Amino acid sequence: MNLRSFINNLTLGTFISVGAFSLFKARSNEIIDRILFVSFVAVAIQFATLSGVALMSSSSFDGSNYHGSAYWVLVNLFGGVSVLLLAASLTTACVMDTVAKTVQMSETDYLSGLKSRRAFEQAVTKAFTGLTQTPLPISLVIGDIDHFKRVNDTYGHQLGDQVIAAFGRLLNDGIRECDIAGRVGGEEFAILLWNSQGSGALLFAESIRTAFACGTTNDTHFEMDVSASFGVAELRPGESFDSLYHRADKALYEAKRGGRNRVVVAKTIQPQQDLSLRSA
Repeated sequence: MNLRSFINNLTLGTFISVGAFSLFKARSNEIIDRILFVSFVAVAIQFATLSGVALMSSSSFDGSNYHGSAYWVLVNLFGGVSVLLLAASLTTACVMDTVAKTVQMSETDYLSGLKSRRAFEQAVTKAFTGLTQTPLPISLVIGDIDHFKRVNDTYGHQLGDQVIAAFGRLLNDGIRECDIAGRVGGEEFAILLWNSQGSGALLFAESIRTAFACGTTNDTHFEMDVSASFGVAELRPGESFDSLYHRADKALYEAKRGGRNRVVVAKTIQPQQDLSLRSA
């Protein structure tokens, strides 16, 4: 019976070790993955200990003395600890996964797939907090879908939602991991381009405008004319985000007033004068 106990514990320990190795190989930095890895290793060590006890025990386990042996005590002790440890780890994993998904849903706009207005503002606030330690050029692009109310009234809200979703995918495909993009209004979007001067932001906005105006965005084709207007502003030294947003929003207004389906850049001619806007 000693040999059978050794084989059983060795087999279970091997299975648990394979699971621990898989978690280690994934090299995830998620806290829950680390918790599961430690739990699996702890349980594997317990089974290895039981295997050693079973193999090296001087007395043979049979029906008469098995339940009174030290090995039986260790089996119950380690078994209970293993069950509690794994149950606690898996419960924690489920709870953390649910919380993470809930937070992600609350921070993501369900139509565009971009950040919600609140999540966008929080991300921008965090980015500006560290800007004093790492001064980098930053530009803001504000985009607004032209005549969106007309799209809803003419083609229905379902197609209007498809337009929002397609525009969001287009922006998401065009930004980098360091950039921040969000849907800040019904048909208005804001993109904070990190380490990007105004010229780079202009090229980005123009590429999005051109692609969207073609009527084909990603996997969606619209049998109608769709376009968007953009305002671009580069961050001035010491400028707040509110001021940057105001200048980009004013540039967007000029793009709308100038005929829509265009990009307008906010540009300062002289530091002491009001900003002047020009069409790209």
